[in-house]
Amino acid sequence: MLPGSQKQSILTRAIATRCVRALALSVGALLLPCIAFALRIDNPKIDVQLNKDESYSGQIVVENNSTEEIRIKAYAEDFLYKEPFDGEKQFLPKGTTPLSLAAWLTLSPLEFTLAPYGRQTVNFVLRPQENVEIVHCGIIFFETGLGRTVNEQGEGIDVLGRVGSLIFIEPTKQEKKGEFSQIKENARSLEGIFKNTGNTFLHVQGIYYIIDSTDKVSTRGKTNELYLLPQNQAKVDISPTDALPAGNYTVVLTLDLEGGKALVKEIDFSVSSTGAYKIITVRD
Repeated sequence: MLPGSQKQSILTRAIATRCVRALALSVGALLLPCIAFALRIDNPKIDVQLNKDESYSGQIVVENNSTEEIRIKAYAEDFLYKEPFDGEKQFLPKGTTPLSLAAWLTLSPLEFTLAPYGRQTVNFVLRPQENVEIVHCGIIFFETGLGRTVNEQGEGIDVLGRVGSLIFIEPTKQEKKGEFSQIKENARSLEGIFKNTGNTFLHVQGIYYIIDSTDKVSTRGKTNELYLLPQNQAKVDISPTDALPAGNYTVVLTLDLEGGKALVKEIDFSVSSTGAYKIITVRD
């Protein structure tokens, strides 16, 4: 999930790839430089709880922090998180995913011009047309041209840049929950699969500590962060940076599901003289 800092901008991977590709194609050919990307927004994440016949009205302020006049196009798309669910997104045409909220969103204005160092307020309304029993999500993009390049065939290529506000409509009756299963040992680490079994978006962050047979804490650490929509599942690694001496240990893993919810697992395991891990038992 995007941090909540004010006026944060996003240059999407898709657009960045297009720019890099355009630059690669232009080796040995005339290259017209891209203008500096200076489009910013003040509301990069919108998270509301709504149900049918309820509505939410909001605003996003779009700023041009450059000396150039720029033309802006506002539009919505769907998105899903991509495996391994580390936050990378796949952007899709609006209305194409089961969790799309595009039909519930209206925007105004859809096109506008920003003077140098100018700003524009874009209004939006979210109005679900059915009962919201599971999270729906989408993104509002603000797109502008960055310039043109010329490829080796002499063809002009438009380079676009965009920033976006993620939108989540959560159910009014939220169930933040998950399952941690398929736990196994690797050579010097443990892993399992966490699945979002609730009806909300989950940003899962885990911490763990490992205690030895004398109840002394041997090491602490964090697991990989996960960004999961309902029914998404991903691997969670417990990989201590320090080697553990041979002996018996217990790892206490706490997965923070946000909103005061957490999942806790205790795993007893042994470490051999060669450093290999072996699971003994797993407890909730």
